Amino acid sequence: MGKGKDKKVEFWEADPRLALLVDDHFDLAAFDREATPGWAGSEKDYKDYLALRAKELDDLQERLFAHGRTGHNERILLVTQGLDTAGKGGLARHVMGLVDPQGVKLTAFKKPTEAEQKEHFLERIKRALPGPGMIGFFDRSHYEDILVPAVNGAPAEMLNERAAEIAQFEQDLIADGCRIIKVCLMVSYREQGRRLQARLDRPDKYWKMSPYDLVVRSQWYHYQSVYQAMLRSTSTDAAPWMAIPADNKWYARAAVTEALTRTLEEMDLGWPEANFDIAEQRRILNLTMPPEDISKESKRATQAAEKAAKDEEKAAKKAKKAEEKAKKEALKAKAKEAEEAKKAEATNAAAKEEQTEANDDPKVVKAEATKTAEVKTDDKSNESAKAKTNAKSETTAKANAAKKSGGTKRTTRKSTAKSKTTKTGSTRASSSKRATTAKRSTSTKRTSGTKQANGTKRATSSKRSSSTKRSAAAKRSTATKRATGTKRTTKAKSK
Repeated sequence: MGKGKDKKVEFWEADPRLALLVDDHFDLAAFDREATPGWAGSEKDYKDYLALRAKELDDLQERLFAHGRTGHNERILLVTQGLDTAGKGGLARHVMGLVDPQGVKLTAFKKPTEAEQKEHFLERIKRALPGPGMIGFFDRSHYEDILVPAVNGAPAEMLNERAAEIAQFEQDLIADGCRIIKVCLMVSYREQGRRLQARLDRPDKYWKMSPYDLVVRSQWYHYQSVYQAMLRSTSTDAAPWMAIPADNKWYARAAVTEALTRTLEEMDLGWPEANFDIAEQRRILNLTMPPEDISKESKRATQAAEKAAKDEEKAAKKAKKAEEKAKKEALKAKAKEAEEAKKAEATNAAAKEEQTEANDDPKVVKAEATKTAEVKTDDKSNESAKAKTNAKSETTAKANAAKKSGGTKRTTRKSTAKSKTTKTGSTRASSSKRATTAKRSTSTKRTSGTKQANGTKRATSSKRSSSTKRSAAAKRSTATKRATGTKRTTKAKSK
């Protein structure tokens, strides 16, 4: 981080009032409750930022208070909303604690009393509004009169009527010189559980805990949907909502501190002019003071006047710089919108041109006509096939009905025949058993005879085989001898 008077610029890369703005596209379901939008530093830089910005905030708030004392009507209303443990009380202590408490009017709204329930819901809000030169801080607010009834199932007509009344009420306040800053602290379900656990674990936090907190926690998702609808419908150009991720307490406090300080800077508050004759009052005072003190006081007065002039010049430069930055951001936004509109227009023109060319092209026209004809042909074919299928289904149904009718008669006949067959079958079964026994006996005898015959045949065959082998061997022996004798005779003759 840099040093000096411009250090605060480096802490924030974007105005938190814009970075956290609720618009028509705000989606609470996708909202990151641990994020730090617009913050350029880290958590370690928070203390340095606060030390620097707190001095500027204190000076600006004193100027606002001074204007209220001198007949001016400027004032600020800081509205805070959020579920239990979101950090509303922390803002009251750590942000509003940076300024002179005599210039702050803090109101914590609870459940309406019986008397308050009998009057219009905005009456108790009007009684708590800040006077001229004051900063009003609402811990919960008139928006509870939309949130709670909505969760309890109030009709949409009543809720819309109240939202319209609130919008008009805030518009009237702005016209009367009141700046409105609306912040909604969005803590995650998990982080809320941790903070409630701390209230149960620490005796110094018991006083913050209420059993009703857990009742509200059980309706978490219902409250989220109601908050989504309420924030969108009541975030106006004159009094927009800032949805602040609240899991990091330091970031939520830094965002509200910056939003409040920038709002005061934009009011461009100098020190009020004197409404009396300064020289005459100085003359009267000097009559009551020793000469040596007069010279000292005169010197101090001169120094104070010079300092005041410098401070005023510095404040004017800051206000001008903030105004120029806001104008630049607005111009960028308009340029971006114009560029997007131009792109969309070009895309539409190209699409129209392509469509025109397609309509004028004979091939495309012919193709479209062919396609239409094919579709009609397919439709006729499908209708014909459907008719055939229906006719076939009717024929099949009739045939099945006829079969079922005939089948019933056949079943009856078969049952009668079956009973007769059963009796006859038992008699035949007895005869069959006797015949089977006789056949088995005969078969056994035949098998024994067959085995004996086979044994005899094998023996005879074996003998014949042996005799044949011997005869063949004898023949071979004789042939061999003859061949040997012939060879010898041949050799003798040759000699």
